[in-house]
This record gives sequence, structure tokens and C-alpha cells, in this order.
Amino acid sequence: MQVRGNKMLKRKIIQLLLMLLVAGSTQPLFAQSGVKTQAYSASDGQGGARLLWFVSPDRWRGGWRVEDETGKVLADRILPGGADPMKALPAESQAEISSLLRNIREQGNKKRTAVNEITFGIKVFSNWDFARAAGLAIELKGLEKRRTSFVVRRLDDSGKPDTAYLKTEPVDLAKAAPMPPSPLGFRAEAEKSGIELYWRLARNPLPVFAYVVEREYKGELRTLTDSPLVLGSNWPEKSPAFVDKQPPLESDVVYIVRAVDALGRRSNPVATGIFSPDLFALDAPMDVKADAVKTNTAEVSWKANSSSNTAGYLVERSYQLSGPFEILTPEGVTPGTTSYKDKGLRPGTTYFYRVRAIGARGDTGPPGPAVMAVVRGEPVPAPENLTAEAGQTRVRLTWEAVAAASGYHVERRTGNERPWSRLTGMPVPDMLYDDHTGYSPGGRFEYRVLAAGYDGQDGKPSRPVEVMLQDTVSPAPPRFIEASGEGGKVWLTFAPAAPEEDTSQVLVLRADQPDQQGLVIGDPLSGRGRQFEDRWVEPGRRYYYRLVAVDASGNRSDPGEAVGVLVGHESLPRPDAPEAVYAGSPFPHVRLSFDEPPKGLRVLVEAQTGTGAWLYVAGPVTGREAIDLNPGKEAKRYRLRYQDAGGAAGPASKEAVFSGH
Repeated sequence: MQVRGNKMLKRKIIQLLLMLLVAGSTQPLFAQSGVKTQAYSASDGQGGARLLWFVSPDRWRGGWRVEDETGKVLADRILPGGADPMKALPAESQAEISSLLRNIREQGNKKRTAVNEITFGIKVFSNWDFARAAGLAIELKGLEKRRTSFVVRRLDDSGKPDTAYLKTEPVDLAKAAPMPPSPLGFRAEAEKSGIELYWRLARNPLPVFAYVVEREYKGELRTLTDSPLVLGSNWPEKSPAFVDKQPPLESDVVYIVRAVDALGRRSNPVATGIFSPDLFALDAPMDVKADAVKTNTAEVSWKANSSSNTAGYLVERSYQLSGPFEILTPEGVTPGTTSYKDKGLRPGTTYFYRVRAIGARGDTGPPGPAVMAVVRGEPVPAPENLTAEAGQTRVRLTWEAVAAASGYHVERRTGNERPWSRLTGMPVPDMLYDDHTGYSPGGRFEYRVLAAGYDGQDGKPSRPVEVMLQDTVSPAPPRFIEASGEGGKVWLTFAPAAPEEDTSQVLVLRADQPDQQGLVIGDPLSGRGRQFEDRWVEPGRRYYYRLVAVDASGNRSDPGEAVGVLVGHESLPRPDAPEAVYAGSPFPHVRLSFDEPPKGLRVLVEAQTGTGAWLYVAGPVTGREAIDLNPGKEAKRYRLRYQDAGGAAGPASKEAVFSGH
């Protein structure tokens, strides 16, 4: 069974199944009398009729009995898997029904999945032989020619009817029911995928899901659908209903299609004719190449088409990629030919070639992509008197002009053993070239120049010229490891940047502000130096230092990151003992008087109660007095210390004693 349009088809099948089946466990299997058609029937007008009904396998029991509306038994017991109906099926369908019956016997009333239900329903409604073998269809003969309905009763395992049944609409057995209408709008279109067939469904009182497609070629009729082609009832008109993927090529063919309704009845055929071309025969050949094989000649080559209906090829030429193209082989070349030589061409000229295929009827296909060939001429001589001038960031090359040269290529290498590297993507028109090397650590370059002909060929290279480059790359600045301002001097520890051998000297810069670059102080340090001492500083001030590296060629680095250092005093003096005076107003306090500290120093006041620890009670101050706001009632001793700008404290003064109050 061939199936297309699964979504629409399944939707239609589900609607039919819902109409035919009664869901839920509280109702009978089938609807009772008074309900409209629940099974399909059609008369042949000769006392015969076909009936089809659908019940999911999980509701099968002991078969079916068919009666007319008077209760006359027309078929006593219809069982799935009957010997005669099964013979009409292929082995695969027989095996499916046998497996279904075996599962029903082994699993009882266990329900099948919805997907299996739909698949089974599609086969019943689209294949009359399958429906008969499944015990869901029958063809009756020799009936009384009158109007009647048919009743399908379900039988239990003992073969007796239960209460469930289906009833058809009345049918006139003396009048043949109309056959299904033929498909509408039948047409054929030739594509590379094959011959595409299009049609649409005509209105029909019975479900139509299946079609039979045939092809007539040279008087022989062949069925292309081994089993019915199943389509949805709303198959889109713009999509092909069937594709003949292997039609006879380069021939006239006729296609025939018939609709098949649920009772297996076929409509009258509709036919359409079409010439079936070999569209692959007109494909442009692949792997087209054009090469200037020798002077004044270009050779075009390609890969032959695989189609046996390709009758030959046309070779075309143009001076421009966009055309116009002239045909070089008006009679074509044979289908076995895969190359063509175009002779007598102008040297240095660019030509574009493309190839078309010729079909069996003399028609030509579309051209493939154009390929280019530049015709060669005689090689041009080598340039002479090449000179080189080295600057800090570029090397300038000059040479003498070469007759018949369209431009020049410049090549460079770093040593005799290394290959030459081309610096010019396209030939340069002038006899001058600047190689912008940028800043470099020095080294040796060799240069040579080649003249390019109008045919795109390079001439012989010039005599090489050697250039020694200057070292113009600055080293990286050193980095600080430690900086100290203790003892009234600045001590710097640093290390040069890697590689250390690039640093020959180190310069130290000093500034008063962090955003200033500063001035060089002292003599340059050796590249092996790692420390610097600056004694020309003032205690209490902050200085900012930077380092600069200098290499052997005199290249200087940029100044490094600044480091700030606060200079302390070499040794702090001992202050004299303070004078302590108690006052009770406006609040209790002790006023301490002392000499003004030296420049750059501040005063710290310490106090001790009893034998306790000495604690800071005031300061640091730069004036001549301080106040203890918490004198207490016990005896208390006071002393002073000087503190420098770096926070270092000097020795303590003698003590002043306050006896309390």
C-alpha cells in the first residue's frame, strides 16, 4: 500500500472511525436502529451488492452475520482470515491478518494503539481484498431485486448474535449504484524528479482514498501502483499526487488514473499524454577548465554527462565574463569528446569559455559557469640594477624598466636556505616598491624582482640584493619588586623585563606627582643592576619613581608604572617631658603643654594609670598642647613621642605625674 498525505488522510479516517464506532463501556458496540448509515453498501443492479463495515479488532467476537431488513439471513457467519479472501492478498498482507488474529486470541480484549488502529483502518477503506480477508466486507449475489437495507450483526464466540449491529441506508437492488466519479483536472508535468501527475478528487457519496495509476508506452499498458495509491481526501492541487520516477525517456507516454472507492469499485479512467524528456541530458557538463597549454593556444576540458541522451556539446568564448559569447563549435562536438583546443589567440589576452550540452532532438541546455584562460606569450627578461635603501621602518627598492612588462612582482627571503615569499598580490606598475617592515629587532633580508608579462607569466628573477635591518624595537620597561622610604632615604629593588638580555641600561625617573613622567636622576644603571638608592630626598615627602630600559642599539622603552614612596626620618629625637595641669571647668580635663615639634614631625601623647599599659590619649598633633578628656581620679603619668610622616614613632620623653584630685 502506497500512502501519501498522511495527516489529512488520518484525519479523515479518524472521522470515519468515530462515526462507525461507539465509544464508552456503557453503550452497545454499535448504535441501535434509527441511526443513519453506519456501514457502506452499493448495488450492481443485478441482484448483487457489496457491503463494508468497520469495527476495531479489540471489539471483535465470533464474527458477523448479514441480514436484510426483514431479518432474512444473507450470510450466516463471516470470519476474518477466510481461506478464499486470503488467497487474493499478497503474502505480506496475509501475514498481517494472521498475526492480528493470533494477537486477539492471545491477548483477548486488550486494545490496540491508535496508530495501529488508523493504519488498519486505512487498509480496510482503501483495499477491498484486505477488507474481505479481515472479515469486514462481503459481496452478495442472487438477491431479490427490491429496495432494502442491510443489517450487520455481531456474533459471540458461540456464533449467536448479540445486541450490537450496524444498519445501512436503503439500497435499490434493481438499480446499479453510480460508480465513483473519475478524478478531475488530471495533468502531467516533466521534472528532473520524474513525470509528476496531478489530479483532484470529485465529490462521491462513498469514501475514496485509493487510486490506480497506469502508464501506456509503445502499446504496452503497465500498472505503476502495485497496491492502491492512498491519498487524503483534501490532497493539495499544487502537490503531485504521484511521481513516475523512472519513465521512458525521450518518448511519448500516456498516463491513466482511476479512483477506487471503499467498496473496491473503480471509476472510469482519465488519461493524459506527455512527451517524457531526458532533462539530465541538457545539464551543463561538470569540471569545466580552461588552460593556456602553450603559446597562443587555450585548451578547454570538461567531464562528460552521464546521460546517454546527450548528443554533443557546444563550446563558447567571450572577452568578458558577462558576454556576449560566440559559438566556436556550431556543429557541436561528439558526446564522447571532453576537450577542445582554441588556437591562434592573442598573447596576454584574457578569454572566457563555457560549455553547453546538446540534447537528442538538437535542443541545447543552459551553459555552465564561465572559466578563464590568459593566453601566454614569450617570457619577459629579468629587471636590472636592483637597489635597496633601508630606513627605520621600511626598505625602498628601485630598478630599471623592462620592455613588454605589464608590471612587477617583488619577493623577499630571510636567508639563502629559505624559500622566496611574494610581497605583491598583483603586479605593481612602477619601478619602485616600499617594503614596510615596521619596527624590527634587526636582521638580514634578500630581495629580488620579476617582470610580469601581459599574458600573466612571470619572467626570470633579477639579481638578489641584500639588506641589513636596523634594530628599532624598544625593550619593555623594568618592573618594581620593592620600594622603601625608611631611614630618610629611598631604596628601590627592580628586575628587567624578559628577555633580560635586551636591557643594557636602566634609567630612573623621579617626579613629585603620580601623573608626571619625571626627570632622570643619577647615572644610567647597568642592565645587570637590580637596586637603586636615592639619598637626595626630604623626610616626610612622597616621591614617584618610574623605570626606563635602554637596549644595546639605544632604543628606549616607555616609562613603566609609577611607584610612590613616602620618605621617613633617619632617627627621631626624644621630646622633653610635658607639663600637666588639671582643670575642673567647664569640664574635668588635664591640659598638657610641650615644645613645638621639629619640622615634619608630630606629637603623640601617651598616659598610664597605676601599673597599666601606656595608651595613646591624644595626637598626633603639630601644636604645643593637648587635652586628656578623661583624667580620672587616680594618679596618672604622661609622656610624649615624636612621629614622622611615615607613621614611625621615636623614643618616649620623661614622664609628667598627675596626682589626681
